[in-house]
Amino acid sequence: MPVKSVVLLPVVSPLQTLWQDLRFSLKLFASNPKFTAVAVLNLALGIAVASTVFSWIDNVLLRPYPAVTDMDNLALIETVTLSGEHLVASSYQDYRDYRDNLKLVSDVAIGRFTPLSVGWQRNAERAWAELVSANYFDLLKIKPVLGRSFLPEEGADKPGAFPVAVISYRMWQNRFHGDREILGKTIRLNRHELTIIGVAPQGFRGTTVGLVYDVWMPITMAEEMGTGGGTLNYRGCRDLTSTLVRLKPGVTLDQARAEASALAARLASAYPQTNRGVDLTVVPVWAGHLGAQGILLKPLQILVAVCALLLVIVCANVSNLLLARAVSRQKEFGLRRAFGARSSRILRQLLTETLVLALAAGAVGLLLLVWLGGSLNRLLPAVDFPFDLGGGVNPTTFGFTLLIVVVVTIASGLAPGLLSMRANLSQALNEGGRSGI
Repeated sequence: MPVKSVVLLPVVSPLQTLWQDLRFSLKLFASNPKFTAVAVLNLALGIAVASTVFSWIDNVLLRPYPAVTDMDNLALIETVTLSGEHLVASSYQDYRDYRDNLKLVSDVAIGRFTPLSVGWQRNAERAWAELVSANYFDLLKIKPVLGRSFLPEEGADKPGAFPVAVISYRMWQNRFHGDREILGKTIRLNRHELTIIGVAPQGFRGTTVGLVYDVWMPITMAEEMGTGGGTLNYRGCRDLTSTLVRLKPGVTLDQARAEASALAARLASAYPQTNRGVDLTVVPVWAGHLGAQGILLKPLQILVAVCALLLVIVCANVSNLLLARAVSRQKEFGLRRAFGARSSRILRQLLTETLVLALAAGAVGLLLLVWLGGSLNRLLPAVDFPFDLGGGVNPTTFGFTLLIVVVVTIASGLAPGLLSMRANLSQALNEGGRSGI
């Protein structure tokens, strides 16, 4: 009985296969630098623009309060007219009624921005501060990196009684050189000495999206600082730039709106001279009307659509380039299949080639993002406000760029890959096609 010989083929691990595909792809693209440059630059343009717009969305809408890690149930109270026109701001007297009468929220905090001079006479510098309620940092669940935030008693209605301040991390580093003995020292604001009690965490900028504040102090210091303290006692003066609430667990925005609107009706009845025709609404932070999100929400929505269209065009262009290249490689694909390569193996090789292009384009796109990320700030008019709309590379935008790379790889590489699966050896040899190797 004849003995059959068995040939054992070497087992190649998926990682080895991937490494082989990567090496082949790099050699292939190195042999045709013009094709590689055109494809990479096309993809890089689409990736850079998409990542830039996403970085703006991330800073303005997805993470409007940097350093605030717990955004759950955080919302804004805004005033509106009965016709639906947004007045946005509330008065200090109204805030006290919100605090005492709204039962579906666990806490209510307020903020009002104001410009200040920091330092002495010729050495004085411009800075922006937020006058806040004592529970401001507690509601946001922010812990200072140094010192403490405001105590409950520092929110008492005693004008000028608590000359204390929390400074930003940026001011701590730039003006005080990161002095860890800063607590208890004084800072001169509008010719008044305030004791520094804490340093806010790095990245925290306040609660007006797009603006950067460097000092926070009790709102009852407004009169002492010469920033309109007398208006705190006038219900008709709606100058609070942010009224923050944290909803109780399980409470929906609709329920909170209904309760706030009912309270507005009672206030209108009790104080007709100042509150008649004024309603209240509760909105998520990203939908607030005061701040960058109120200005940029619709333009960003349009930009998302434009970016999606741009990515489709870019992917189509690169897919056509790869498709034309795949047509010229039909003989190569036919030979591979004749030697036993499965269609799925060839498809994986072509997707790997596209992935190499997309990764190179992603790297170029990230470099462009470093420059483009801050371009929104450069488009702003020259006004005396501490605007900073962020942008640029961070872990979130980096992850989004990787996601775009994966999407681009599939979108651009699928058509050439499917074409390669239909490669026929005899037809390729008869046509005398040139190999793309």
